[in-house]
Amino acid sequence: MKMQRIQEMKKLFISKRNITNKELCDTFGISIETVRRDLSYLESEGFIRKVYGGASLAEFSQAAIPVDDWEVRMNTNSVSKLRMAERAVELIPDGSTIFLDSGTSVYEVSTFLASRSNITVLTNSIRIAEILGMNPNILVYFIGGVIKTDSLASTGIFATEFLANFYHLDYAVFSCDGFIPELGTTEQSLELSILKKQIISKTGKIILVVDHSKIGVPGNCLCCPSEKIDTVVTDEGTPAEVISLLQKGNINVVVASGIR
Repeated sequence: MKMQRIQEMKKLFISKRNITNKELCDTFGISIETVRRDLSYLESEGFIRKVYGGASLAEFSQAAIPVDDWEVRMNTNSVSKLRMAERAVELIPDGSTIFLDSGTSVYEVSTFLASRSNITVLTNSIRIAEILGMNPNILVYFIGGVIKTDSLASTGIFATEFLANFYHLDYAVFSCDGFIPELGTTEQSLELSILKKQIISKTGKIILVVDHSKIGVPGNCLCCPSEKIDTVVTDEGTPAEVISLLQKGNINVVVASGIR
């Protein structure tokens, strides 16, 4: 019970960044003494910094948080994901060869690709391969390998061997478990991170689709360095200072404000 509460607290800090002790007492129905013990535990992990009357998310905390199930992630910030997906597809011209990863934001990108023609797609997502494989205007290569049951995505040595057959991709559209603007994307899965790094080495332009809830979220692996990212497509909840920081790093930022 305690560890489940700790994980829920982490998600709350990621969302709000600053929380009072009273708010934690009310949210979780626990005493102030329990709150203080939980905050001490989180501070020992480097996840938060205790302040008078509450705590704040540590700047670019490196403590990992669990990844929710696919269905939960699909329903999280779902409107923002649709908006971002529409804008991301605008960046992909006809005739492109692209990689689509297995994240929920990129899944939404795949649903908008029907408007493009003569597209070649590489993906390690069973869900995306199923959708796009029935489109006569899109040639789909599914990257085989060991299937991760939580995401229905392929990874492993067979996946990386398959990718060795491709010399160059025009675009890669990435999602991520977290994004630290000064460093890059973070992933909880080492296997997915290794596969994406191989994609990065072959790709002309990388498009990162990430909503505001992923900003500053840590992970087990640093995957795609910020300097490798060409465009970040995000939502209106992303702080202005984060957008400014990315632009100073010569990253194009597209803020999706609505579906036209």
